[in-house]
Parts: sequence; C-alpha cells; structure tokens
Amino acid sequence: MKNIPIRIASPDLEFVIVGPMSREDGILVSSNNLSIDLIGFANSVYSKSEFIRSHKFIHSKDSHYYFAWSGEMINSNYTNNQTIESRPFQILYCWKSVGNNLRPLNIDKQNEVSNLFIKTGFDIYNLLGNNKMNINELHNAVIWKISPLIFLSL
Repeated sequence: MKNIPIRIASPDLEFVIVGPMSREDGILVSSNNLSIDLIGFANSVYSKSEFIRSHKFIHSKDSHYYFAWSGEMINSNYTNNQTIESRPFQILYCWKSVGNNLRPLNIDKQNEVSNLFIKTGFDIYNLLGNNKMNINELHNAVIWKISPLIFLSL
C-alpha cells in the first residue's frame, strides 16, 4: 500500500479508518482534522482494550466517540524476510462528534453506520491496495466509497 494515509476534508466530522499496513497496523484513511485523542481511541479499540470494547460509544465533556468494525475477519498476506506470512484482521472505523454536532447518535443510527461499514470496510481497504490507480484516482475512489459513512455519522 502506497500513498496512505489518505486525508479527506471533513470539517463537520472527525474520523479515522485503521487496519493493517503490511506487518504493522496504522491509519489508512482519516479526516484532515484528525486529533490525537481520536487516534488514541482508535488504537485502544483496535488493540482490543476491554474497557473500550465493552461500550458502544464513549463520551467526554466535549466529544462523543464511536466505532464500527468491518465484516468477518479476513487474512492479510505480507512479506517478512522473503517469506509470505498471513494474519487475520478487520478494519475499524472511528469517529467523534464535536461542537454543533455534540449530541449522542441514537442506537438506530449507530447500527446503520455499523451495517454500512460491514458492507464497505473491505472495499475501502481493497481500494487502498490498488496499484493501478494514480493518487488522484485513488483519492476520488476512496472519497466516493466513504462519503455515505461520513453522511450517516453526522
């Protein structure tokens, strides 16, 4: 995967998609206003922090944090010292509401976002591995795929 993370202008929503980048995990796609607290939240969820995973969302005085997992686990192949290794993974979408959007999403809307990410998470991931697209084509394709998620997350 090259040219990642992809940054998308999203003034009304802060979000991040994380997953494997070869052997390591990291940020695949994010809003251009991504803050360290949302990165820390995403890292905690992705690392399977029991406290975070036991909640559907977390709120603080100034923000509400949400997350959604992609569908079933799949295997990622990567090269390690000239051998091909594989590991199971999922993709994670995290977002937070701030400012004027500081109201908890109702459970139906959270489920709608989760269901959409189950359907599109691996499509977004597979786009990022497409080496036949130039950076502009890739950026546009990712924006097209992720735009319904951003819309529903507001």
